Amino acid sequence: KEIRRVARMTRTMLEISMQALLTLDTRGLTRVYKTEEAVDILKEGVNIYLHQIAERELSERQSILLQYLGSCMNDFERAADHIDTFGQLTDQKIKKDIWFDNDDVKQLVILYKSIDEILKLTVRSLKPLSDKTDVSLEALVAVQDQYFEKSKAVREIFQQKILNKG
Repeated sequence: KEIRRVARMTRTMLEISMQALLTLDTRGLTRVYKTEEAVDILKEGVNIYLHQIAERELSERQSILLQYLGSCMNDFERAADHIDTFGQLTDQKIKKDIWFDNDDVKQLVILYKSIDEILKLTVRSLKPLSDKTDVSLEALVAVQDQYFEKSKAVREIFQQKILNKG
């Protein structure tokens, strides 16, 4: 439940950061930074809990599931760190009066949508066992692969704009 909560928090952070980039309004970024701190705290708590469970006698399946949950938590915390950095870069972009052309903004929006889709599918995949999940591993991997392809080009554009202005 807590890992799903962190996934939703991370998705909200992404939405706020992208909104700040598109509207040039950084007021919401404080919430992003505070949420990232909360994600760090929740990660510690979840990891302690998972470690306590790991000390029990578990089946091989349970052990694998426990490792998966720990990996998910670490991935969400890392994503929150990246979104926090994105928020800071957005803040710098606005303060330095850096502008993107329409094509650059379109690419950033495409990347945002890819990341949001990954987070949305992941949240849905973490439903409690009593619910049937409608997310296949193949669908999630396909969306992640698409994201990785798009992210390289968009990241280079964003960093180059900041470096050229700085």
